[in-house]
Amino acid sequence: MRSVLKCSIVAIIASGMFVGNGAFADDTPARPLKCEAVKVAERYLAEHFPGIDNSRAKPVLRRTDDSWQVGYELPPGYIGGTPTVTISKATCEVTKVYLTQ
Repeated sequence: MRSVLKCSIVAIIASGMFVGNGAFADDTPARPLKCEAVKVAERYLAEHFPGIDNSRAKPVLRRTDDSWQVGYELPPGYIGGTPTVTISKATCEVTKVYLTQ
């Protein structure tokens, strides 16, 4: 009886490995990873421009054919400039950053 149980368990485990061409849930995501452009821009600015504080500025996402541009709107009554970060849609990497005044 024990050998039948052991063989059954081994068979169940082995058959589970071949379901879906051997793909496990951890191997591939259910859908392609999304590039979250605003988060990429915020991380880039925090790392490369730690003196810039965008906590009061609202992020604005602009789409072009091959990239996203993340800019910021100043709160009412504020004057000054904000950064604009361009991110490639193909690679989800920052390709350009500039500051306005």
